[in-house]
Amino acid sequence: MKPQTRRVSSAARAFRTSSVFQILRRSYSSQIKLNIRTRRGLVEIQGSARSLKWLAKIIQAYADQKFPDDFCIKPKGPGNSYFKSNSKFGIYLFNTDFKNSKHATKAAA
Repeated sequence: MKPQTRRVSSAARAFRTSSVFQILRRSYSSQIKLNIRTRRGLVEIQGSARSLKWLAKIIQAYADQKFPDDFCIKPKGPGNSYFKSNSKFGIYLFNTDFKNSKHATKAAA
């Protein structure tokens, strides 16, 4: 019996190795809408399954980056098309693995 191998499409392979900004460009959809708010001491992230999967891919791509950089999208700023109109909070990502790098030192100055 031959072992089954899972075929991965070239699009899926490219998605796994993409930068955050490549994903943002390729995956824009008016159906991706997040609503982020605080409730009882928690951060609540609401969205459709598609929206939450999109956010997971963004976080994965960001974590896989091999260079120091931060990432921010907000309902009243860059990336506002990814939020519902009543969303009050945005998303800021910073990989602390790079906090002692030259980039982080320059950014703090």
